[in-house]
Amino acid sequence: MLKWVRRSVQTTIILLIVVIPFVSNYGLFIEAKGGREPLDIAKEYASGITYPVYVLLDRVIDPPANPEATVDVLHRAAKGGIFSITIWGFNLTDPLAGLLVFLSEWRLYTPLLVAMVLPLLFLLLFGRAFCGWICPMNTVLEVNERIRAGLISMGISLPDIHMDRVYKYLILLVGILMAMMGISIIAYILPYGLVSREVYLYIY
Repeated sequence: MLKWVRRSVQTTIILLIVVIPFVSNYGLFIEAKGGREPLDIAKEYASGITYPVYVLLDRVIDPPANPEATVDVLHRAAKGGIFSITIWGFNLTDPLAGLLVFLSEWRLYTPLLVAMVLPLLFLLLFGRAFCGWICPMNTVLEVNERIRAGLISMGISLPDIHMDRVYKYLILLVGILMAMMGISIIAYILPYGLVSREVYLYIY
């Protein structure tokens, strides 16, 4: 039962990472329509793989004559990524990302602090459950491990590379020191940040 719940949570997180950029981009199509239908713009800019998603969104959202009202609802409904997300006006921010913002800005920003509270409580109460249940990179690694095991069972030889755990702490330390100097690199090397950003960039 617990395994099924965990898989459901992982699937929901992956869906959020994929759906939010589509919804945001569709909102841009509505804003920029200028007499054109959003689907005409989607057909022009979206690839063959992503266009059907915009067709589905167009049917679900069914934008009224007033595009500003629709866009406002879309922005309030969901925006952001795995680092920082807004769902129906409720903000959640990754505590590490928030900490790095504080260190780089050298000032406290109350809305960001509030957005960090719930994820921080989750981490304090459940510890590494974030990695196992919520982090999309862990889901990707689990899928990768199954594919790898399948390839090995087919007789395909694959390298087995292991890295010492100390490296992740060194990277974190360097990231924190650079943030204190106003240089943000953590967002470009944290695994879940990479997954979220690459999906976002592909869709946009």
